[in-house]
Amino acid sequence: MMKKDVEVLCPDCGTKILVDVATGTVLRHRRKDAPKEKSALFDEIAEGVSSRSKQVPTDFDEAVTHVKGRAAGLDDIFKSAVNKAGERKKEEDELKRKADGKTGDSASESSE
Repeated sequence: MMKKDVEVLCPDCGTKILVDVATGTVLRHRRKDAPKEKSALFDEIAEGVSSRSKQVPTDFDEAVTHVKGRAAGLDDIFKSAVNKAGERKKEEDELKRKADGKTGDSASESSE
């Protein structure tokens, strides 16, 4: 049984090459100095995470301020709605009193 892949080490530069035996294509290669590049990449990523973690409290504070402002606005709208409901209730009560007063007067007149 023949292997599907063969790993070859370049004697000149030290690069490891993984070759598919059937097709002859290079599946993967890793340079000898690749870990140095990865550590530089890691440093960049670590720096990005660090700067992002410094920004998070600021973003959070802005979101909290926005929500508080929105809550205050909703409180104002609710108070306005309660006041309107109270005014409408007073108007309805006044109309009922007027209607009851007319009904009461005409009922007393007709019974006499």
